[in-house]
This record gives sequence, structure tokens and C-alpha cells, in this order.
Amino acid sequence: MKRPLVLVMALVACLAYASSAHAAVLTFNQGIDLWLSSSGTQDTGNPNLGWGRNLGVNARNYDSLIKFTDMFGAGDDQIPLESTINSATLYIWIGYDGYDGGLTSSIYQMTYDWNATSTWFTIGSTGGIVPGVNAEASPELQWTGTSNAWSQRAFDLTPSVQDWSDGAGQYGWGFTRDRYRAVTALSLDYSTPSYRPYLVVDFTPPPPTPDPIPEPSTLTIFGVGLCTWVALKRRRKGFFRKTA
Repeated sequence: MKRPLVLVMALVACLAYASSAHAAVLTFNQGIDLWLSSSGTQDTGNPNLGWGRNLGVNARNYDSLIKFTDMFGAGDDQIPLESTINSATLYIWIGYDGYDGGLTSSIYQMTYDWNATSTWFTIGSTGGIVPGVNAEASPELQWTGTSNAWSQRAFDLTPSVQDWSDGAGQYGWGFTRDRYRAVTALSLDYSTPSYRPYLVVDFTPPPPTPDPIPEPSTLTIFGVGLCTWVALKRRRKGFFRKTA
């Protein structure tokens, strides 16, 4: 093979690799969320979410869960597994977050699977979000409430989405907070679509897997052997002619 042709083929291969490694951005807004109550009632389909623990004598405790479906796969609107997650940002409308100087809310990466029929008591043996049992031991993100006005918040949740891309179970996130009143947020079932939560993921797909070198077939081996035999025979004839 001539050198220019080799260089062209190498260039084409490099360009194909580079184009496959370009970052892409996808937005996910389909999934399920739950406002869990210690009353044990099923809260799927609620237009709001809420979280707050130890709300007083005879008061209920609340946690919330959210996950987006069909995030990973080979489809055009999916993230290929083993992608590098450059950023993953959850946008969600939150109100009533301050209350007397503000309290700390936490977002946990869930480690226990759940669905639209789950309740406070079915996601964990002790009820609600339990770090180290049905969620990671440490929160992925925390913030202190400073306002009671409704506003859209942006939460960087890149580490958990990277875990899911690397093969961990994709069980979404849990929201919880200790003491006093519950935070209120808008859910995936809120009547106005523009106020619903959504997730924006910037990612770089993994490099393509090179095609394996095919095993030579029996016919190919026979052909190579025959050509080699013919070539050797011609060389031997030429040698004897020269020495004759």
C-alpha cells in the first residue's frame, strides 16, 4: 500500500474518532416523583413535592423522590453508557424554603429502587429516606433556605449521573430536611409544563469500539498458500535458468 493512501486512511480514522467524542447535551423531563408522607398514603401524581422532618407533636414527616426515565441507552435521546458526564443540572421550582433564618435541605443519591406505587414505609424499613440504608450515606448536595418566594433553583448533581453512566442503579434522588416546616416544590405533575422539574446533561460519549480483526477463513488460508507456492515455484524456475 502506498504511503499517501496510508496517511489518508489514518486521517479518516482520526476524524471519525474525534467526531464521535464530541460533547452533546440532552434535556430530560419525563419520569416519576413522589411526595412521601409518614401517614403512609400514596402521593404519586401530586402537583407538589415536599420535605421536612420532625414537624412537631402529631405532625407528619415528609420526604420526596424524583427520577427521570430512559436516560441511558443507544437511542438518539439517550446517554450511552460509559459516557463522561461533563455536567448534570437539575432545575426545580422551590418555595417556602426559609422560615425563621433557614434550615438545611439535603439531596441524596438513592440506592434503593422505587416506583409510582411506593410509599414512606416501602422504600425503607424505618420509613422515609435513611442515609446508608436506601440512600448514600452522605448527601450529594445541601443548601440552606433563604427565601420563601417561589424561584427556580439549579442543583449540580453530576457525580450521581456519572455513577449511573458507569453502571450503578439509576434510582434517582431523595430530598429531605430536619425539623420544622416542610419545603414545597413543584412536581413533574404540575399543571404548567414550564414549571416542572427537568434535568440537563452535558456528556461526551465513549470512543467507538474498534471492529475486531476477522479470523482468516479456510479459503483465504488456502489462497495465500497457493499463491506462495506459485511464487516459490517461479523463483526456482528462474534460478535454474540462470545457472543453466
